[in-house]
Amino acid sequence: MKIISQRLPLQALLSTLLCFVGCGGGSSDSDGVAFSGLLTQGETASHDASNSLRHAEGENIEEVEICALGECSVTDSQGLWGFVADQSFTGGTVLFAIKGHGIDTQSTVEIPAGASDVDIHFENVAGQVELHHLVVDGVTISESTGHQE
Repeated sequence: MKIISQRLPLQALLSTLLCFVGCGGGSSDSDGVAFSGLLTQGETASHDASNSLRHAEGENIEEVEICALGECSVTDSQGLWGFVADQSFTGGTVLFAIKGHGIDTQSTVEIPAGASDVDIHFENVAGQVELHHLVVDGVTISESTGHQE
């Protein structure tokens, strides 16, 4: 009988460890509020800093820094971002500074008291980043109903 080793390839192991460390695992602020989300292009592709930086409606926007509560994250190629805020944050109005890839704006989001996992989908519309939807601890709190002309 042949025994097959079930070792995790080195690259997969390193990726897992980097994600664990990068997502707040093992750090002292891991007990704080986890913020994560997505940044996509809304109706108008007007955020281009040059003729080569354009996105169609619904496309993910990469390389944008999203900061709030003293923490920052940069959107990846899928438009995803995330960070863990200090455990002293207990809810309230949060100001997000959003900058990069031709975007330079701020957006506020009201976070309910006691939240531990916050998912925010931001959408770039005519150079302003707006809340598309907000999910807190698995419950949808706010959802865009579309833009009015």
